[in-house]
Parts: sequence; C-alpha cells; structure tokens
Amino acid sequence: MALSDYNSPFEVKDFIAYIREHDVARSNLYEVYIPDINEECLLCESTTLPPLTLLTKNVKYMGPARQRALSIDYGGAQISMTFIIDGGTVILQKMHKWIFDAINPNGFYAKYDRDYKKDIYISLLHKTPTGSNEAIFGVKLIDAFPISTGPVIIDSSLQSSVAKLTVNFAYRYWESVLYENLNKVFTADPRLPPRISVVPTIKKPGTPTNPSTVAPTTSTTPTRTR
Repeated sequence: MALSDYNSPFEVKDFIAYIREHDVARSNLYEVYIPDINEECLLCESTTLPPLTLLTKNVKYMGPARQRALSIDYGGAQISMTFIIDGGTVILQKMHKWIFDAINPNGFYAKYDRDYKKDIYISLLHKTPTGSNEAIFGVKLIDAFPISTGPVIIDSSLQSSVAKLTVNFAYRYWESVLYENLNKVFTADPRLPPRISVVPTIKKPGTPTNPSTVAPTTSTTPTRTR
C-alpha cells in the first residue's frame, strides 16, 4: 500500500477534544507515603514512578530472529527521592536510622529483612473541578529500604537555598495501584497515620466526587503542588 493511500482516522480537533475531556497528568501533583516517616513524607521534593522492563532473548529458528519474553525487571536496583531537609534535620536522622536498622553500626552485622524492609507508596494526583487533589494512579514498592544517602551540599554562597537530601532506595518489585482501588489500599493500611487524609473514591479523573462516598478524615493532607 502506498503512503498516499493511507488516511489517518484522527484529526487535530480529535486531540484537542480528548485533552479537554480527560485533561493531562501533572508531574507536580503527587504524594509519597513511607511508614514511620509520617509527615516528613511531605518534604519529598521529587521522585519517579518506577520503570518496567520486559527481559527478552534473541531466538532464531528460520529466517529473521525473534524476541522471546523471559522475565520482567521492575527496576528494583534503585529509585531516588530528594527531600528538603527540615529545620530539625528530622528527615536526615530518620533516613540514617533506617540504614542502621539494616546493619548494626556497632557489631556491623546484618539484621533480618523484617527489621528494615517496608512498602513505599507513590501516588499520582489529579486536581478535580472542586479544587481538591485525588489519586488517579499509584505504585507500591515491595520490600523497599534505603541503600544510600547522597551528600548534602552546604555552601555559604547559597544563602537563599535550602539543604536537600537525596536517598536511593532498593526494592524487590512493585505493584500497580489503579485509581479505582487506591482508596482501599490506603484506608486498609493500619500503619497510616491519622493525620493523613483518606483518598476519596474516584469515578473518573476530572469528575466531581459524591461527598457521600468520601471516607471521613481527621484532617486535610497538604499535597505537593508546584
């Protein structure tokens, strides 16, 4: 078939209509929850959603080679998070303690997995017409723990800057949490601090939520908006 014979079923107006109806996901609307870190999670300035890679093998029987799926790599070797260091250096001390929970700093012996591995939640948020932020997608990092903390830059010439800490985490794999069941994950987690708001049930991104479906909360959670 010649290229001139191909007619695209889409037009520019279709793209504009789709964006107007569904909007786009914003990279500055997100939330991170780490057990025992609690409100210091709000200091997470940046992170990423983890990758997903299908591992393949080149197989050749007859003719051109074929790629055959072998396994899945969840990118568990490392994921980075950058935190703003608070005035009391609480986030810095908690991350150092977490690393020492894995290796005893006195006897230098390794501890059990249950002593330092935790599940980390990263959720992507969406601003509704009412102005609230609701979770539309999330991931749960299974058996995560910090493998390193980066150097903290302190410089007398940076008078208007804030100190930041980059933490690299390892994890075994991750699970996808879609917005239909993200509410169940967060409300069912007994480790969730009372001050963290419950994510309301979402019918569709951009659709106002029925107030009767929103679980009661003790307070409103600030979310990262920049």
